[in-house]
Amino acid sequence: MFRSALARGEKIGAGPVLRAWRGLLVFLSRWFQIESLYKFNAKFQPRWEPRFVVYRASGDLPRIGFAAMQAEGFVNLALPLPRFLRRRTAPARVCAHQTAERNVRAA
Repeated sequence: MFRSALARGEKIGAGPVLRAWRGLLVFLSRWFQIESLYKFNAKFQPRWEPRFVVYRASGDLPRIGFAAMQAEGFVNLALPLPRFLRRRTAPARVCAHQTAERNVRAA
C-alpha cells in the first residue's frame, strides 16, 4: 500500500516531505509490519489475491474488524472483549417438527 513512498523516499534526492513520510512509515513498522512487508514483496513478488468480507448486519463490522486484526497479528490481547465487540447471541428458535412432537406428547 505504501510501496511507492518507501521506494522513492530512500533514494538520493528525495524531497523532505517524501523522506518524512518514509520516516513515519518506518517508525510505524515497529508495530505494523509495513517495511518488512514491502521488502518481502520486493524480494518474492507474490501474487495478490483479493479478500472479501461477508456480514449480516453493519453492527457486526467492529467485531469482524477486530477479529481480522487479531488474525493478522496486529492485536494480541488475552483480555476479554469489550461488550460492543462481543458476539450477539440470538434466542434459540424452535423448529416446527419439535413443536409438533411436543403437542403430540402433551395430547
